[in-house]
Amino acid sequence: MAILDEPLERGTLSGALARIGGALTQLHPAERRVAERILNEPGQAVALSIGEFAQLCNVSQPTVSRFCRNLGFSNYATLRIGIANDLAASNADRLETLTSETATPNFSTLVTALGAIGEIPPAAYALRTASRVEVWPTPDLAHTGAVLADRLSALAVPAACSTLPMYWTARARRLPPDTVIVVLTRGTTDGLMQTALSTARGRGARVLYCTAYSAGPIASKADWIVPLPDISPPDIAELALVEALINAVRKGCDLAIPDGPASPWVAWPYQQTVFLPNGAEPIPTILLTCEDPPQPRPVVLYFSGLHQSKESTLPGTGTNYVCRCIVSALLNAGCHVLAIDARAHGGRKREWENAVAQLRKSFLGEGEDVLEDAHTDARALVDGVLTLGITEKVGRIGVVGTSWGGLQALLTFAGDARITCAVGVMPVTYIPQLPEFADLSDAPRIVRGQPGAWMGPCITPRPLLLIVGEKDEKADAFHAQQLIDTLKPDYEAYDAAQHLRSIQIPHLDHKEHPQQITATVAWLKQFLL
Repeated sequence: MAILDEPLERGTLSGALARIGGALTQLHPAERRVAERILNEPGQAVALSIGEFAQLCNVSQPTVSRFCRNLGFSNYATLRIGIANDLAASNADRLETLTSETATPNFSTLVTALGAIGEIPPAAYALRTASRVEVWPTPDLAHTGAVLADRLSALAVPAACSTLPMYWTARARRLPPDTVIVVLTRGTTDGLMQTALSTARGRGARVLYCTAYSAGPIASKADWIVPLPDISPPDIAELALVEALINAVRKGCDLAIPDGPASPWVAWPYQQTVFLPNGAEPIPTILLTCEDPPQPRPVVLYFSGLHQSKESTLPGTGTNYVCRCIVSALLNAGCHVLAIDARAHGGRKREWENAVAQLRKSFLGEGEDVLEDAHTDARALVDGVLTLGITEKVGRIGVVGTSWGGLQALLTFAGDARITCAVGVMPVTYIPQLPEFADLSDAPRIVRGQPGAWMGPCITPRPLLLIVGEKDEKADAFHAQQLIDTLKPDYEAYDAAQHLRSIQIPHLDHKEHPQQITATVAWLKQFLL
């Protein structure tokens, strides 16, 4: 029987890391690279898929599989469970040391210790970005589950707690993509939970397993395992775990937001829906002002990502975390923000219409040209801002966009010379890079309308910043740099090369990062504020 194929006693190390360390000198060079990576950063092996981990080690997937078998693991999944079990057990030992010194455990110290567990940050990121969070506690932890769901909901995470195991499987069948299940238990789990989790996994859900037992049948279905310390009274540990998870969920881009009243977790009081004149079809927007009544300040036009509406950007209630962070940062930096529905999004399509389907029709030549129209919308947006009287002069209008919104920001920037500067955060600069449009690379409207050399005369020498992730496969760094290189001669001709810049964040894929916030605010402070 392979290691970890039999159940482990509570608090027992699996011996996975020790076994890997002991075999290090006997391994083939390629397998040794795998072993060294695990020993140096075991959390990566737990968090990454076999393909991602093989790429990180610069070996093939078969090499990783062979390494697992040679070390006595039946497959890569079993290896991950073993490493996670070792990490959980060692953290539990540290927690026990911290909490056994006094009869009444120090709550803040316990929260800190739990927050230091390596599984917490990736699990918190998953909770923060999940389409739905289901909290499934065993009966003895029902109160803790309800508290966790309520605390997550207060952070605009769509969370719910179900304390009735008989309904879990039915709930699992209806889960949307990108759901996270949080299992809370102090003892062993029954067949109802195992069946429900198998169903949820079949729907693509990921599982955070918070338990006093870090092994057993549920562990094999878990993406992250967090130990519950065995202390008395037990509710101290349970509430400390909730606090540690909530702290980790909050610990992201919001740490980079300038000090001020705006927060991604709190609804902003000074906001109103505004329809800007644009021929027969007004542009739906939401205006967020720094105060009421608004004083003349710089104004930032803001676009969110694919499938996202202007409402997704709103602090406290929006569904897009990175957009909420950027909007909060802009408000605290002293800007009014105009959140805008892009073409084929939000209020600019019928509720039942799919944004991608509408965009594909346009790219294939049917109906409006969404790229050309986004370009020409710019004048209506600037005219609308000036009519609102929220800025005292033309030169105090900028534009920022995220992902698909980054593309909209570039097109808007090129559409009106009265816009002072622009920032694209993870901007889509080559539309066929997105899987939804990969087959449309030759579509005339895309070839003609996506960012390219045509933009040079339109935007030079106004400041443009692109912020990209090195590992981003949607808004990839290669095409962003290609755009920068294409535009560079126009900027150099104006002796304005310093106004064109790209920032590449190492190891980052298509997700948020604090540097996106700091770089955006710094760029606007330099050229707009």
